[in-house]
Amino acid sequence: MRKILSVFLAICLCVPIAFTFIGCKKKTTAMARYTRYNKTENGFEEAADGNYIKFGSYPQSEKEESVTISGNADSNGYFKGSDGEKYEKVDDKYYKVEPLMWRILTLKENNEALIFCETIIDQTIYDDDSSNYAQSVLRSFLNDNFYNKAFNASEKKIIAKINVDNSASKTTKGAEAYACENTDDYVFAMAYKDMYNTDYGYSTWYDDPAKAFLTTDYARAKGVSAAEIDGLEGLGDYWLRSPASSDSAFYGDPDGRVHQARSVYSDGVGIAPALRIKL
Repeated sequence: MRKILSVFLAICLCVPIAFTFIGCKKKTTAMARYTRYNKTENGFEEAADGNYIKFGSYPQSEKEESVTISGNADSNGYFKGSDGEKYEKVDDKYYKVEPLMWRILTLKENNEALIFCETIIDQTIYDDDSSNYAQSVLRSFLNDNFYNKAFNASEKKIIAKINVDNSASKTTKGAEAYACENTDDYVFAMAYKDMYNTDYGYSTWYDDPAKAFLTTDYARAKGVSAAEIDGLEGLGDYWLRSPASSDSAFYGDPDGRVHQARSVYSDGVGIAPALRIKL
């Protein structure tokens, strides 16, 4: 018996085994590597079961007057400020590179989360020709310009490359004929039907404040139009990937409506990216 016990103890010391004891249940929280937040009237506050996380970084707020810029831009086009932070120059102004805030739409048991950026972060046309998302400027921008600018090597490792559903079922009645093939992407724009998905926290009404998004200072500097709705300034338009006709696509507006369409080469429409991360 003593020999058996010795062998058992030796195994325990050499092999990492997870035990669950009665009365000592270990609580595991998905997404533990990232601090989670809840949205409040005054911004965001840390919460163990919050619905938001910070992930990646991108130019957002305009530089404060007290900060000075020196030196040349690095390989990403960023300058260093006197506060030690990075900045990007647009025209004659600088914009601080800050963590991006994302809303957690779904969290699976395998710790894969669908996250949607909380703000409109940049501007691009949908395309210069058609509403074919697979061949669009929008898709290329998200998976090249944005993906490589916003995420470092470690962050890219946990971003899942998924098969994005671009089928007729993701757009609305009358636009099915303009649906394109599915695409394999790291980053994508949300679809028309996504914005009516109650599992994501959206209502089935045409106008829903949860579907309205604020623009960043940087996005407005890049050309995103902004409006004031009910006293809230800086709300903007953002592209959805779903086609409305051969040369128009759906978008979300400052009133939280996503049932309207814009021509694919419209200026002033921003980007609110989505992606899946593996944790």
